[in-house]
Amino acid sequence: MEANGRFVEIPQYTLDEAAAASSELLPMKITVRYIKEYEVFTTWSKTKNVCDINKGILLCYVTKLWKMFAPSTLWAKISMLKTYLKHSRLYEKVFTLLRSKSKCYIPNTAKILITEKMTKYLLQASDEQDLLEKVITIFGIFGACRREELLLLCRDKIENAG
Repeated sequence: MEANGRFVEIPQYTLDEAAAASSELLPMKITVRYIKEYEVFTTWSKTKNVCDINKGILLCYVTKLWKMFAPSTLWAKISMLKTYLKHSRLYEKVFTLLRSKSKCYIPNTAKILITEKMTKYLLQASDEQDLLEKVITIFGIFGACRREELLLLCRDKIENAG
C-alpha cells in the first residue's frame, strides 16, 4: 500500500484481524451459502486440474454456469465467489461477459395479488371444492404467516376466537 509516495508494509496480524472482522459482517446463514459456492468452484477446478486461478479459468467457469442458470443467478453466484477469492482484478472480464450476455435477458416477475381479485375468490369460490385453499389464503395474508409457519399449521393449534 502507498502512503505519501512510499510503500507501507502492513503487518500480517493486522491483515488477519481485518479478515476476521470482515468475515463477521455476513450473517451465518449467508456465509454458509458463500462457502458452498466456493466449494463448488474448487471442486470444478480440481476436475479440470486447475492449479492457478486466472481470468481464462474464471471465464471458462462462468461459461459453464451460463448454460445452467439465468443471468441474475449468475451475478449472485459470481459475487459470492468473489468474496472468497482475493483476486478482484480477475473479475473485470467476467463482469464484462455477464453484462454483455444479460442485455437480452428478461427476468420473470412475480405475480401480484390484487385485493379485489382475492376478495372475489374468497367470496365466490365453492366451499366444497376450495375450502382448503381459501383457509390457507386467509391464514397466509391476514395471519401474516411465514412460509415455514404455514407448513407447521395443525388443526390442534387453531383457536376459534369468535
